[in-house]
Amino acid sequence: MNSILEKLSSLESSQRKTAADVDALKDSYRSLDAQMIDVDNELTCKASREELASVYKKMEDLENRSKRNNIVIWGLKEGAEAGHNSLEDFLRVEFFEKHMQLQNIEVMRAHRTIVNQ
Repeated sequence: MNSILEKLSSLESSQRKTAADVDALKDSYRSLDAQMIDVDNELTCKASREELASVYKKMEDLENRSKRNNIVIWGLKEGAEAGHNSLEDFLRVEFFEKHMQLQNIEVMRAHRTIVNQ
């Protein structure tokens, strides 16, 4: 009878240890599950931040483009800028300074367009 009681006591102790191990595994699973949810949320936020940064960059580009003052000059012959460093320099000196008597005009870009007539 004592042998059976000792075995029963041993089984109870083993069962308590197994129950504690199962509880520890459950806690570990809950912790990992919470971490996975946090990682998933962070990835979602990161994608949103990247999309937001892309939209912000596009908005800034459009805003900068809208601030430009554009003019169109018709009939400017090819090679008219000979003797100047660039087409921009030619327009600044010959068109704005000499022709229109405007000083300190900045020409940021100049594009030549071919028109089919």
